[in-house]
Amino acid sequence: MESQHLPQLNSPELDGVWPGPLWTLYNRAAEASRPDGVLQDRTAIELFRTMAYPARDVFGEPQQSHALRAVCFDQAMRRIIGEHPGGTVVCLGDGFDTGFWRIDDGRVRWISIDLPEVIALREKHLPASPRLRNVAGSALDLSWMDEVEDDEHVLISTQGLLMHFEPDEAIGLIDACSRRFPGGHLIFDHIPHWFSGKTKREAGRPGNFQDALPFALSPAEAEALPERLSRVVSSTRLEMPEGRPSAAGRVISKALTLPVLRNLRFSVTLLEFARR
Repeated sequence: MESQHLPQLNSPELDGVWPGPLWTLYNRAAEASRPDGVLQDRTAIELFRTMAYPARDVFGEPQQSHALRAVCFDQAMRRIIGEHPGGTVVCLGDGFDTGFWRIDDGRVRWISIDLPEVIALREKHLPASPRLRNVAGSALDLSWMDEVEDDEHVLISTQGLLMHFEPDEAIGLIDACSRRFPGGHLIFDHIPHWFSGKTKREAGRPGNFQDALPFALSPAEAEALPERLSRVVSSTRLEMPEGRPSAAGRVISKALTLPVLRNLRFSVTLLEFARR
């Protein structure tokens, strides 16, 4: 769906906004602007252009990883909403993601959940749709669940969110979703334990905008979630698309497929919930 023109966003409006959503938007827009980019996201390009924000000075050269993650999520979400037309997608910690305009099929209902300062900017600077709602609040405040009708399929998406929570909070949120939305799905990305430890050691250092990320989950631990949570019936690891080739990247990607190293990977997992 082609996005409408977006108004100028002045930098004072970004005061108090955590840099994470700006970082991911910057990387997606940069990738979508490339002639050989893996992601088509005109709305992200337009939104980023409106922001008087020195992203390259703050974040450095753009990275392809956030765009690859978005493609992975989009592919799975398109398939699921195609199997459940007219259902609802709930994006927890949606930030400045523009997934609705990438995968809208003309029927899906979409609810974006994020903190008030982010939601205010989404409502002001992103196109409106009668099938899109923005809800201000924390994903851990389960009152957002009341925004979802109970008689429809629910797909919950959490890009780059759960890793910011304490382990019991993240697992508790997954469990609560599985109990509230029978027959639904949840797609989330998760970091390996070594990377969680790295963020804890480096948080607060000068020039580092990344917070500590307490929640880590290896691919094996994600696959075992149905044994841990009674309302989760299946766990599927999703394959990330390949990025632009490099000699080092090919060696690392190949090495991480080895059984002894596979739990060191960053991963995306799709969970299916039990029906009533």
